[in-house]
Amino acid sequence: MTSDYDIAIVGSGFAGSLLARLLARTGRSVVLIESAKHPRFALGESSTPLAAIALERMARRFEIPELAQFATYGRWQASQAELGCGLKRGFSYYGHARGARYRNDDADSHRFLVAASPSDALADLHWVRADVDARFARRAVEDGVTLFEEHRLVDLREHEDAIELHVSSARGEQPIRAGFVVDASGGAVADALGVSSIATCDHPTTLIYGHFRNVQPFASANKASNAAPYPEFAAANHHLFQGGWIYLLPFDDGRVSAGAILEAERAHADPVQAWRHALTQVPTLDSCFERTTAIDPIGIGQRQFTRQRRRLASGNRWALLPHAYAFQDPMFSTGIAWSLLAVERLTEILGREQSAPPQTERIYKGLRRYADLLSTEAIHTAALCAGARSLYGDFDRFVEWAKLYFIAASYSEARQRITDPPNACWEGFLGSTDPHLAGLFERAPAWFENDLAQTRSHLREKLAVRDVGGFTHNQANRLLDVDLEALIAAAPKLGLSCDELRALLPSILRGQWQPQTASPLTRATTALRQAR
Repeated sequence: MTSDYDIAIVGSGFAGSLLARLLARTGRSVVLIESAKHPRFALGESSTPLAAIALERMARRFEIPELAQFATYGRWQASQAELGCGLKRGFSYYGHARGARYRNDDADSHRFLVAASPSDALADLHWVRADVDARFARRAVEDGVTLFEEHRLVDLREHEDAIELHVSSARGEQPIRAGFVVDASGGAVADALGVSSIATCDHPTTLIYGHFRNVQPFASANKASNAAPYPEFAAANHHLFQGGWIYLLPFDDGRVSAGAILEAERAHADPVQAWRHALTQVPTLDSCFERTTAIDPIGIGQRQFTRQRRRLASGNRWALLPHAYAFQDPMFSTGIAWSLLAVERLTEILGREQSAPPQTERIYKGLRRYADLLSTEAIHTAALCAGARSLYGDFDRFVEWAKLYFIAASYSEARQRITDPPNACWEGFLGSTDPHLAGLFERAPAWFENDLAQTRSHLREKLAVRDVGGFTHNQANRLLDVDLEALIAAAPKLGLSCDELRALLPSILRGQWQPQTASPLTRATTALRQAR
């Protein structure tokens, strides 16, 4: 028997489930196809301020206040503490000499800390994806989505008026017809459609990952003398060495999500042995894992991949979410925010307009715009990550490269949170369509061919116009707290006066959020006029 739906979405992670839910709320009939059964393990756990802003924007736009609860640590703990998460106050980086004990000094030559929030309440989070994805899938079903769990896509056929998907389960194979298909999986739809890929790197890379208990915080092992701007383990922790890096993401229940990305190395036959090999590259970090145990049923997993992106991001009756379109390194935690932007865009394109069928010229035009923007963003983000990879073994230059990301991200965050521009979801991710930031990561490698002083001079000269966080001011500083004075001074870069921005800051710092349509700038201007 063939079922008929307006839209089929393959993959019920948070992005696929949220897209399904939003489309159902516009009146579309939606089926969500999942190869596993919730709750199930997933990678991509580290959120960022840009993700929080997207969640708050969708909470207002689609009148789903619950989405804003996922935006900050304080709201999460107050409203849904039963879901697993971890406090993420910032980004912690450590530079290691491969195979040698970690050594730092009073100048923090091998430590770089960047705060992403001024308090725990306003902080970002690490998501326990098993909990979050299950909640998002359940909410989709509550809003009318049909969910098929433990159904694997085995074939897909395009017809003139629909796409026919064949899915397999324990009860056999079942055909499903849909007017449109979205790939929210790791690329199952793209593979079935035969959408080829473009390799963006010519060597294989190995990822080893797992969840662990009893991991000793690295801060207690490195004995740094300078006070950190936040509890440095309560962050996305990055340990860099020539040829790779290791991440640690702590959760509140004592678990730590850890993984190693090894460049140009073949996968080991045994994932456990591969993990032990990765830790030997950073002996001081290895000592933090002396008494750890890998948590079942995850254990320790291993994947080998080549960086690539698909040649197309959409067609007449299909579209790919970012993680199905292009593989991106997790170095800068871009996955959740980029996926949420794509969900906003596709909801706008595919949502029901009165009685319009799924296929209209408006949709075709929107899909072309979506695909073009995704391509621009993929190239932009790939260049960011490629530049970082080239500097894993040169920590001084890596720090300066990372500042490129923080300048682009903090400007985008400030612009979206404070001025609430119309059509914000269509602004290029990390400034990829901004006149000063577009092409930044492709141009910047030439700046790093000079000595460090010249490199820093280039950063000041080229990026001061978009620096709202003080990253180009005192460039010797390796411990960066949230700099509100720098933000206020940068108000004209956001189109505000310093007084307007100063009037807005108290509500931002209190973490106030309401499902209202007035922009923060409008509210700030009104408050300022009333004060006068």
